[in-house]
Amino acid sequence: MRVWGGSWAALVLAAESSAGLVASFDAAQPAASAASVRTPEDRLEAQVLAIFRSIDWSQPPSRPAALEALVALGPGATPVLFGMCTGRVGTSPADAAVADEVSLPLFDQRSSELIVAALRRWPPREVARRLLEALPSGAPLDEHWVAIRLLGEFGTANTLPPFFDLIARVERVHLVRPFVRERIQTALLEILARDPRWYERNVMGT
Repeated sequence: MRVWGGSWAALVLAAESSAGLVASFDAAQPAASAASVRTPEDRLEAQVLAIFRSIDWSQPPSRPAALEALVALGPGATPVLFGMCTGRVGTSPADAAVADEVSLPLFDQRSSELIVAALRRWPPREVARRLLEALPSGAPLDEHWVAIRLLGEFGTANTLPPFFDLIARVERVHLVRPFVRERIQTALLEILARDPRWYERNVMGT
């Protein structure tokens, strides 16, 4: 997975509002790139990648502005962020000019925290729904782990039905393995620690 570096000057000169930041990222895209964007999904992906390209990771103040720009895109950006975590987004040959490489599926402390922070700012049920929709049929097990881990990072009692739906997609042969059960339990405990309503209602009977 590739994470972009580059000058923060364009972002600093952007409008003060988060909407202004998003607009500035759009304006910064080359004309050739704009011509190649044919769908709203493509445009959203281009906006997200532009934000990450503009981050100067050596300058901590740049991260809050980037977070606000991501949040301004809305939960519709969830599939793109999920795609970045799995390596499906941002790793094409066209995206060759990079400053360094990190491993987003392993939740690199820089980019993954920014992604999780954005997901936590949107309605959890909406994010969970879009996350499951973004997981393609027949996706490899590693992508299921990324989705499970992300749900553990932002999930609430209201996202447990899609969480269990996600678990049901994992082949039974994997579910009996101790390390698989441990990963699932860890994510579930994170959700319940954040929002114990499901446990209180279904286990404690309160």
